[in-house]
Amino acid sequence: MKHINVHYNYDIPECNWIIKQGAKVIGCGNHPITGNTFIVFQVTDFYKSLCETYRAKHKE
Repeated sequence: MKHINVHYNYDIPECNWIIKQGAKVIGCGNHPITGNTFIVFQVTDFYKSLCETYRAKHKE
């Protein structure tokens, strides 16, 4: 069985933007202690480039 890299992203505005760009979502959930919502993405080169693009555009 092939191992799939995953990333748990807690930044919901970033997640929304990445999803709209076409990244592969695997699932979602809530952190058991903090209760924060997260989205689980499959890590691909496309996902990594979207993260870099988003952070460059929304840099503070």
